Amino acid sequence: MKALTFFLSLLLGVQLTLAFDYQHPLKDDEAAIAYLLDEVEKSQGVFLRNGSEHSAKEAKEHLAHKMKMARSMFWFFGPKKDISLQEFIEKIASQSSTSNKDYQIRLKSGETVKTGDWLRSKILELRQANQKTP
Repeated sequence: MKALTFFLSLLLGVQLTLAFDYQHPLKDDEAAIAYLLDEVEKSQGVFLRNGSEHSAKEAKEHLAHKMKMARSMFWFFGPKKDISLQEFIEKIASQSSTSNKDYQIRLKSGETVKTGDWLRSKILELRQANQKTP
């Protein structure tokens, strides 16, 4: 009976962990955020923020600074200091925290897209590439 109770408790704990996993940073989130910041800089795109144009390098620096500041603000993420990939994209890299205007990137092709959408596509590309690698 104790073994069954232990097993059921363990199973419930795993299910609860999986159910709430989206709220907590994964081990790979820091690496994924660093990857995205590097992709921003490598993009050679023009970043549009609050009506101003910024280089890819400036955009990376801004997002890295914004993330650093967000970690120190209790009201932004609560008592935790870790920022999940989803939080980074949605709360830091997608829009201005002062104007609530979406950040955009003008790609080398001339197409302008929302930065959040572009970052999500970069993560999707990374995940697809990792699935192909044995």
